[in-house]
Amino acid sequence: MNSEEDFLFNEKQKRDGCFLWVLVQSFFSEICQKISNLLFGTMLHADSIDNNIIIFDDEDILDLSNIPKNSNKFLNYFDHDELINKIMKYKVKNGSNAGYSIEQILQSKNLNDLIFDFDTSDYYVHKMYVFNEKKDSHNLICQLFLRVNGKFNVSNAKKISTPDYMKEAFEEGNKFMKKKLGGHDLDLTIIDWLRLQDYRIQPKKGSMVLPGQIHPGLGIGHEIEEMLMDFIQQRGRDGPLNTPEHWHNAYMYYNSSHFHFLNPAFEGFFRSINESIRKDIESHRLTGVAWAIAQGKLYHRQTGQKIKWATLEQVCPISRKMHNYFGQEYIDIVMRNYHPKDYFIDWDDEQTKTKAITGNEENNSQLYKES
Repeated sequence: MNSEEDFLFNEKQKRDGCFLWVLVQSFFSEICQKISNLLFGTMLHADSIDNNIIIFDDEDILDLSNIPKNSNKFLNYFDHDELINKIMKYKVKNGSNAGYSIEQILQSKNLNDLIFDFDTSDYYVHKMYVFNEKKDSHNLICQLFLRVNGKFNVSNAKKISTPDYMKEAFEEGNKFMKKKLGGHDLDLTIIDWLRLQDYRIQPKKGSMVLPGQIHPGLGIGHEIEEMLMDFIQQRGRDGPLNTPEHWHNAYMYYNSSHFHFLNPAFEGFFRSINESIRKDIESHRLTGVAWAIAQGKLYHRQTGQKIKWATLEQVCPISRKMHNYFGQEYIDIVMRNYHPKDYFIDWDDEQTKTKAITGNEENNSQLYKES
């Protein structure tokens, strides 16, 4: 057979193949239509049946092995009683409560009848609730939500919209992240939510709680952070990761546990704010400053633009890899974006000066709901 005949023969094969494929599609569509009519009667119209049959390649098929397994164990490796015992018996190493266990510290606050409740029904986030005396949202003292899968790649880091004067710096920060960490996943304990509160204290009229709070805290944040860090280190992970919902959350994590934002340009912006409002904290306390920032009273001096807080990833380095990441090259980018004189709080606004916050009911959606 010559080349011309080969060509014609191949073309005929293609046409025949296409015809057969169309015939198969039509036959399959007709069968689907009859089945749907049999099952649903006139509820489905003929035009609702898709005539396209999609054939998946191997790489298109979902890799079921990557889906976390539903487990009764917290984070798939802690028995509930085992975890409760580890928490309650943990002895604090630093601070005024050094040498005391978490159980003893809570007992000193007359929290003697604790009830732990675990929700491991979600494949991706496991939740722990702690109540005192009875399992009721009004008796809640702690919520801790952790991701089951601790693998994190910077290519999946949050994206934010930045003002023009920050765009170039943020892009430099993103490139640095990808250059240093983009080639592999980090093994992190990802904290989705942490609340510590003393439900027995109702904010009085004229007093302030921090944004996001319903009740004042328990006063054991440092101890709980230390315990979490110890547990994370025992697991051999790179560190904990959170995305602070408010500026003051990031501020407290930074001061107490040396959390840093993965994007060094944002870290420079963040440290600039911290320094620019240092004297404001002395005058108006942390609660006053936190609410001023939450209310949009923080400004960029050169442009007059309001600063709206953005939630980005903040990590406390534990492994050598993470300590190396937050090294001199990271610091150089931070310092290039450290401009505390560029930011200020407008205290002349009457709302900023006088608004008293007596609770934050918008966060009730995060509270425990009894089934």
